[in-house]
Amino acid sequence: MIFNTERSNTLTLVSRYAVAAAFLWTVLTIASFATSYRFLVTHHTETLHNEAEANFNIDQAFRNWNTRHGGTYVPVSQNTPPNPYLAHIPERDITTPSGKELTLMNPDYMARQIMAEYEKLYGIKGKVTGIELLNPANAPDAWEREALLKLKSGEKVIIDQASIDGEPYIRIMKPLYMDEGCDKCHGILGFQTGDFRGGIVLSLPTTSFLVENTKTFRFLAATHSLGWLLGMVGIIIATRQARGQAKRNLEARTALRRSEHRVTEILRISPSALLTTTEDGIITEFNQAATKVFGYSQTEVLGKSVDILIPEKHRPNHGERLASFAKPDMTTLRMDARSPIKGRRKDGSTFPAAASVSKLVIAEKMYFAVALLDLTEQIQRETELSEARDLAETANQSKSEFLANMSHEVRTPLTAIKGMLELIDTSHSSEDEKRYLKVARNASDSVLAIINDILDLARLEAGRTELEYTSFELREFVEDIQDLLRTSVEQKGIAFTTDFPGEDPIWIKSDIQRLRQILINLVGNAAKFTDEGEVSLQLNVGQNMDNRLDLEISVRDTGIGIHKKDLSRLFERFEQDDSSSTRKHQGTGLGLSICRELTTLMNGVIDATSVYGEGSTFRIRITCEVVEPANDVAPHAVGTDSETAPLHILVAEDNKVNQLLASKFLERLGHTFEFAENGKEALNAYINSPSDTHYDVILMDMQMPVMDGPEATRQIRSQSKRPGNVPIIALTADAMNLNQKKYHNTELNGYITKPYSLIDLEAELARVMQEKQDGLEH
Repeated sequence: MIFNTERSNTLTLVSRYAVAAAFLWTVLTIASFATSYRFLVTHHTETLHNEAEANFNIDQAFRNWNTRHGGTYVPVSQNTPPNPYLAHIPERDITTPSGKELTLMNPDYMARQIMAEYEKLYGIKGKVTGIELLNPANAPDAWEREALLKLKSGEKVIIDQASIDGEPYIRIMKPLYMDEGCDKCHGILGFQTGDFRGGIVLSLPTTSFLVENTKTFRFLAATHSLGWLLGMVGIIIATRQARGQAKRNLEARTALRRSEHRVTEILRISPSALLTTTEDGIITEFNQAATKVFGYSQTEVLGKSVDILIPEKHRPNHGERLASFAKPDMTTLRMDARSPIKGRRKDGSTFPAAASVSKLVIAEKMYFAVALLDLTEQIQRETELSEARDLAETANQSKSEFLANMSHEVRTPLTAIKGMLELIDTSHSSEDEKRYLKVARNASDSVLAIINDILDLARLEAGRTELEYTSFELREFVEDIQDLLRTSVEQKGIAFTTDFPGEDPIWIKSDIQRLRQILINLVGNAAKFTDEGEVSLQLNVGQNMDNRLDLEISVRDTGIGIHKKDLSRLFERFEQDDSSSTRKHQGTGLGLSICRELTTLMNGVIDATSVYGEGSTFRIRITCEVVEPANDVAPHAVGTDSETAPLHILVAEDNKVNQLLASKFLERLGHTFEFAENGKEALNAYINSPSDTHYDVILMDMQMPVMDGPEATRQIRSQSKRPGNVPIIALTADAMNLNQKKYHNTELNGYITKPYSLIDLEAELARVMQEKQDGLEH
């Protein structure tokens, strides 16, 4: 009720002020308009009078000049014939010695002709008139007669507005007296010098002045009306704002009272510990949550020093913080979980806490508002989370180590299996035996592919896959892929085609091994699911700015195709188009997932389109750097046509079966060899050899008892009489690191990954020996 009454009184007062302001503004506008209009009329009247006076003075000047000279002789013409009213003057007409006729032009005659010219040019009418006249044509009209009488009675000038032929004029008349020289013409009428003879009349048209006056009047009316309207709008807006502000002020005062009540309730029920203190640290507010955190009741802490809530050893530091915080340039002080503070409970125990302190100024007094959070449970949860993360990382490391060991343990016997199968296959076997061997070799290849997929997945998950960028020619790369896969694809009775744009070589820089791995996987998949038709590999290139090239590679088949509903999950791990136990095509479901991971690692994208029953198309898009042919050309697909001269080779291998395989391979290649059971024996054999050139190459297994391959390699390099002379090739079953980076500090010259084939061994020996020869030549 009190609020409504106060609101009504305030709004009524605002309305009264608004009405008074509107009335005052209207009065001021009208007064301004009236004053401006009066000034306008006065100004226009004065202008007209001044204009008439000026024209009259010009006419009077001509007349006086003519009078002082007793008239002026001008040539007789049609426009200036002899004046008949001057016939009484003996010398009215004269003839010059040259025979030219002249006639006298007295002031009235001259004035009449000049005024006729004025009227033609400017519309200004002029006339000399009087009561007694020589020329009846100068007789006055009614206005002029009345004016003459006034002038004769003593008035100096007559100015008035009148209408001539329906047009408005301002007319001015001044008296005309007999001067010396005037009696020459007018003496005949009985006038003497000084007598009032008549008047000179000037009639100035005022139409243009009236038009301008009307425009100015309208302009004044429009500007004053607009000003009045804007003022009224301003008054209305100001009134509304004042009413709104009055309402807001009233509502703010009401809200403040309600807010104070709400703040009290919030402090009481807030889950955070809230308290306020004076600048000296005396507690003034302490909510229920604070009582639960600290164990004190409100009555026990209100009016007490905040020191009772702080551990004793931290109190001096707290005092220094508050003293620094009281400076004007600081408004908020926060202590979060990264730098928690310590709180003290009633029972003397301490706990970690985060706090936010804000300054408040109420009635010119400073207060500190503190919001405090007990971090005991949060820190405990973070500790548990950290421990769980450490366990997960340990488990992931254990998984990686297990996979590496599993790979090594599987690859070691698999090396012997595949190698022996290759030896038997190349011997003189019957057709049935060759067929059985082919089945066995395909089965071992499938086992190796599964192992490689699992290891690739593990490397990608662990973030251990790194790209190796090398320069290579794109067409040769495609031809290598075609040569590598053509036989396996065409064995199914389907065609394998490639399409490369243009004929010019294109050199790019990318990870050729990863790109080859992706394409082998995609082409292999296409061939697996295609029973008739063809598999095609197509390249499209587009030049980018800054020497970059957009490369798109498509693998298309005419196979069974993929259901539309299965496309979205095609690149997920362990996903297969047909996952039933009776499916025709076997596999782990990891190949496409690995392709996607590798493409993403190369900052590219991979996608697939398919029509079920008609075939599928897989596309990868990557951006490569265009380069000039370089020395770091990437290796082609496995295989070589070169022949290596017979070599004497030291083979460090602890597995007997793999020793047998190595011996058979080296015998086939025409090389001689010696075996060492471990790295220590290999080191001793090299040191005790007659010379550094006794062994042409060392094949070094990386995992052996007593001394492993990396350590043996370092020892050989450090104790050699000619460091770096003998090439050392690693034999490794560690597929978690399929490159030399793991052993870069052991000065290896090459590596062969188990299981390896006869052609793998031949190619690496040829490459290493060629590098050695090139080094000697340089």
